[in-house]
This record gives sequence, C-alpha cells and structure tokens, in this order.
Amino acid sequence: MAAGLEKVREIAERVAQSSGLEVVDIELLGGGKVRMLRIFIDKPDGVTHEDCSSYSREVGTIFQSNAATATITAKSVRAIAPRRIIHATPFS
Repeated sequence: MAAGLEKVREIAERVAQSSGLEVVDIELLGGGKVRMLRIFIDKPDGVTHEDCSSYSREVGTIFQSNAATATITAKSVRAIAPRRIIHATPFS
C-alpha cells in the first residue's frame, strides 16, 4: 500500500494546490471493509467547512477516476482542518 499512499499524496497535494490549500498530513486508518482516509488541509487564513467539503468532493472524484486509487470513494475521504476537526467519522 506504500506505493498507493504515495499516489494518494500526489493527487491530494495537486488538488490542494489548485484550491490554495496545503496538505498537512494524510492518514489511512482501519482495514478490510472499514477504512478511512483522512487528509489534513490548511491555508494561511484558516480552513472553512466549505473548504473541507469542496476539497473532499473534488479529491474523491479524482481518486475514483484513477486506477491506482479507484477503491477510495468520496465517502471514505475526510478533509480536516488541523486546528479544528470539522468532520472525521469512519465509514463502512
């Protein structure tokens, strides 16, 4: 999964940069059918709920269209502001 996580980071950072955001950290939690990808994002003025929501939708769509990350669905991606966790729940 290390190679897959590198591809995830590459995509996450590209999407963040296009939105004026920075990827602070990425975590892949759980295993089997219960997994969660958390991407921590930030920007100089702080991250809003809308930033997190928009980023999550955009990066999730790209993950689904990329063969290396196709198993990551939009509902498995959680964009989180590092200073205040906005939404981080596991999915099944």
